[in-house]
Amino acid sequence: MDHGTANDHRRTILVCEDDPMVSVFFQDVFKTAGHQVVSAPDGESAVRLATELQPSVVTLDIDLPGLDGGAVIGRLKANPVTAHIPVIIISAHPGWLTFLDRHQAAAVLEKPCPPWELQAAVEDALADSPE
Repeated sequence: MDHGTANDHRRTILVCEDDPMVSVFFQDVFKTAGHQVVSAPDGESAVRLATELQPSVVTLDIDLPGLDGGAVIGRLKANPVTAHIPVIIISAHPGWLTFLDRHQAAAVLEKPCPPWELQAAVEDALADSPE
C-alpha cells in the first residue's frame, strides 16, 4: 500500500469508527480529497493497523467497543513506532474529552462534523507532521 511520500500529496488516513455509516462517510471525504484510506471498526484493530501501516493521520472515535479511544491514543502515543502519527479525535460525547490528555491529539472535533471541517483538520495535521 502506498502511504505517500514527502513529494506526494496522497497520504494514508486510518479511520477508526465503529458506526459503519459514519466510517463510510469519513472514508468518502478523504478519498474525494485524494487520500488512501484504511478503516478499523474497533480500538484493537486501530492500534494494530497503525503499528503495521504507519498511516499519515489517524481519525479516532472515542466511544469504541472493547478498547476505547482514550486507551487507543494512549497506546499510540506511548509506542515509539506510532507516537509521531497525528491523531484527530472525533466524538459525539464532548464530556469524554475532559478526561483525555488533549495535548496528545492534533485536533478534537465534535460529531456531527461537516466534511470541510474534517478535511481541514486532516490537512492541518498533515502540514504539521514531520513526514
